[in-house]
Amino acid sequence: MPTFKYTTQDGAGRQRSDTVYADSMLAAKQKLQKLNIKPLQLELDEGVAKVGREGLLSRISHHEMLTFFSSIAIAINAGGSLRESLQAFADQTTNPKLRSLLEDLVRLIESGKSFSDALKTHPKEFSNDFISLMAAGEKAGTLAEMLQDYASYSEKQAKIRAKARGAMIYPLVMASVAAIVVLILTTVIFPKFIASFNIPFEQLPVLTQYVSIVSGFFIDNIGKIILGFPLIIGALVWWTNNTPTGKRVLHWVQFNAPVFGTLMRQFYISRFAHVLGGQLKGGVPGLSALKVVRDVTDNIYFQKVVDDVIDSIRSGGTYATPLRKHSKIVPPIVALMFSIGEKTGSIAEVLEKVGNYYDDQVAATTEVLVSLMEPIMIVFMGITVTIIAVSMFLPIFNMTKMIN
Repeated sequence: MPTFKYTTQDGAGRQRSDTVYADSMLAAKQKLQKLNIKPLQLELDEGVAKVGREGLLSRISHHEMLTFFSSIAIAINAGGSLRESLQAFADQTTNPKLRSLLEDLVRLIESGKSFSDALKTHPKEFSNDFISLMAAGEKAGTLAEMLQDYASYSEKQAKIRAKARGAMIYPLVMASVAAIVVLILTTVIFPKFIASFNIPFEQLPVLTQYVSIVSGFFIDNIGKIILGFPLIIGALVWWTNNTPTGKRVLHWVQFNAPVFGTLMRQFYISRFAHVLGGQLKGGVPGLSALKVVRDVTDNIYFQKVVDDVIDSIRSGGTYATPLRKHSKIVPPIVALMFSIGEKTGSIAEVLEKVGNYYDDQVAATTEVLVSLMEPIMIVFMGITVTIIAVSMFLPIFNMTKMIN
């Protein structure tokens, strides 16, 4: 949205400058009239307009969205209207993309749309569970509370994702370092060291011969290895993201890999409990809440769990019964907690406790995973380097025996 710079005069006769956002010069004048501001000069701010165009390539960070949720909740609780709160945040933000998004929401609300309907026009920025919660909050008159709860939930989930991502990145970094070390040893140091002995291949020790074969393979194919490895990784990523078979394999590995599988199951249970509990607490009907959970679940095996729960609720059954059928993914204690919540009529509160418990479990499992990876990778690198070192010094030992 264009930015217009204006100059006005205060009661003491002093001039001051400020800016206003509007679609056109006429819209800017009308907006200033509503604010009882009589501009002495009004013009398009070319500098800000340029930044705005460059901002098309910018992104809205997760932190900015959390700040947005919390700020709007505080403004509404303080007595401000939703439209005024959105406009005030839009005027303050320095992110052109976020400002444009908020200005669009303001326009849609001014045209008569509800907040949730306005959010639906930006599906990339606002998830289905957030839109569903806002719709329920509007109906129940608890929009500010829903915004604050969602901000707290999003912050917890961001921390969990960061820890899970860290658990995956650490072994990848260690493996990359190990690969680089092995390549340098086998393609640079080992061949020069062995060549200095001037010993025929057939007379080298067996271990040295095997390492020489591996070294020769790396030297002859170093270009293919350097170019091919990223291509293979890229092809695997494309396969797992764009083909049904690839997704099924990836999601199976997510739930069945040692330690990491436990971490991913805990993560999905945590998100399942938080999203469903938040929806039910916000007044969303059980079946609609489960459909929202289904939409935000990206693992096909956990989607099957949610689908079975949906079928059970649709046919008049319970949440707990289908969960017991998936004990390999959902621990029996979770099904028991669902059952208790249903019997006592406090399922939303029970789910909040389940979600918080599994948040802690994810953090603990992540620490275990990282602590296991470090010694495993160190042992692997130690064994690899030792084999190469021994293969290099074996010819010296043989030569010493021959001399003796």
